[in-house]
Amino acid sequence: MLSHVALGIAALVSSLQEREPAPYQPEKCLFDLERGFLRAAPLAVSTLAAGETQAFRVYYSRSPGDFSQVPNECLKGWRVSAPKVVTLARDRKSLTVAKTAEAGTEFTISFTYRGQRVAQQYRVIAPVVSPLTGFWSQENVEGCAADTRMFDLVFGRDGSFGVAFGPRFHGSKDYSGKWRVEGDRLILSEVTGEKPTNLVLEARFTIDATGGLTFDKPWFGTQGRRGTCTEPFVKVR
Repeated sequence: MLSHVALGIAALVSSLQEREPAPYQPEKCLFDLERGFLRAAPLAVSTLAAGETQAFRVYYSRSPGDFSQVPNECLKGWRVSAPKVVTLARDRKSLTVAKTAEAGTEFTISFTYRGQRVAQQYRVIAPVVSPLTGFWSQENVEGCAADTRMFDLVFGRDGSFGVAFGPRFHGSKDYSGKWRVEGDRLILSEVTGEKPTNLVLEARFTIDATGGLTFDKPWFGTQGRRGTCTEPFVKVR
């Protein structure tokens, strides 16, 4: 008797699961905001330089690294907070910052989805020019045991940096701060977040002929065994 009841419950659960709508249905403009959210950039604040044009895409995301593109025709009520600073293309696939825009100026581009307004914040910057700028990782580096690799070192064009020892939700970091270079010296300041006790605020760096990045000391510290691999970092983007 119990086995028949159990089988019946299992069949009912299976039936309900089959009928549960998929959270991402772009062809129907259906995106389950209880199981994910919409955003127009993978980072909390996007940065652009004066005169720069950047592709504009809206994504639906449910987990770290999960960014599914949303058709612009699914979105309504487009607004640009500072039309003299930035122009959103008519097809809403790109935005261009005015050549006269001053560094530090902020603006938002927003839209509505089923009555809910979503806004993406941007900031105009005077970009840092350095070979360190970009996203670096040891995730696919041979010679590193999986639990020793550094997941993410990010040196932003706006002078900010972030460190993630392992995968974190939607690109968040263990700690972050400001960075600058003087010759081959990396200098950090204004560090906040979950800082390891063995963090060092200065190190020398080298980028070899194959593009591998190494430091004269593991300035980023450690989290368990994470951060102990000495193999070069690879630039992801």
